[in-house]
Amino acid sequence: MSLLLHYGSYQGALRDVRAGAHHGGYCLGCCWSLMALFVVLGVMNVAAMVVLAVVVLVEKLWEHGEVLSRAVGVAALALAVAVVWVPALAPELHSAGQMIGMAS
Repeated sequence: MSLLLHYGSYQGALRDVRAGAHHGGYCLGCCWSLMALFVVLGVMNVAAMVVLAVVVLVEKLWEHGEVLSRAVGVAALALAVAVVWVPALAPELHSAGQMIGMAS
């Protein structure tokens, strides 16, 4: 609420643009890694992107959302480490590597 009141103090013809830029910068600053993850997963796997979108929605709406986001983060790190030994856990990455190898 304090952020909205702060935006209300902006003056001039471009106050809405200034408020939008400030809000967008704040959002980008706090969520840049999640946005990068959405880009990577969205290019490779729509289902994984939907799952992450649902996790974000639940995190925002559920009172224990922070616990959920930490658990999902730990699970994602564990999956990233597991993919090193079991590449089949990330079939899009694995098949892309085979396609590159086939082209040469």
